[in-house]
Amino acid sequence: MAIGDDDQTIYQWRGSDVRNILTFRDRYPKVAEVRLEENFRSSEGIVAVARDFVRPLGRRLEKEMKATAAQAYEPGDIVALRAGDLVPADGAVLDRAPREIVLTFNEKISPQYAQLILSRDGTALSIAEPVVTGEVIRVPLAETATGDYRLAFRVVSADGHPISGESHYTVRGAVATPSTTTTAATTTAATTPTPPGTVTSPPSAAAAGTRQPTESQANHLPGILIGGGLVAVAVALLWWDRRRRQASPGG
Repeated sequence: MAIGDDDQTIYQWRGSDVRNILTFRDRYPKVAEVRLEENFRSSEGIVAVARDFVRPLGRRLEKEMKATAAQAYEPGDIVALRAGDLVPADGAVLDRAPREIVLTFNEKISPQYAQLILSRDGTALSIAEPVVTGEVIRVPLAETATGDYRLAFRVVSADGHPISGESHYTVRGAVATPSTTTTAATTTAATTPTPPGTVTSPPSAAAAGTRQPTESQANHLPGILIGGGLVAVAVALLWWDRRRRQASPGG
């Protein structure tokens, strides 16, 4: 006969291994299994919190603990954030910022004393007032920046029992893609059609065959014109002098 609880491994420090219970039926196929699911030592609140906490934890033997009436219990004696009911989850890494924060507790929460503080990279942020509906608290978010976020909360159950805690999540954001604005603008400028109302004509054959003077040639053009004019004047004076001599007597 073997007795144990796979949800409790308090003797690991003495070498206990939970696999001894998990694989016991595989090693001894003909063994009879008796489940002890009634808890006489803890109240309904404690058992309910423990059950909600351990249920999502990986591999375990199926069982459903139940509290007996041996311990008195009133709603609000145990207030806890239910496992898996925190959005975003603690430690989550997100590609985009969440639209709201949701916390779900195992008991009804007093709307008057629900306090939430959200910070990003150590700086407190301004957020909307939390909306409490029974066991659920919701806070809409407008914050979309990337960074490391910390959520601290403190609530009070309907009969005055407080609970506080915190969680963290990270928003990475989308990776920016290279911009093609410059290329698009260049292409557009190169292919922009002539505006309506503008008349353009192709260059004539003569104009097409005429070489435009270079800057150096253009700079020397006035000097050439002046020199040519002086030569023309000198030739005219020589011609006039010769005619005068031929016309004079004895010339």
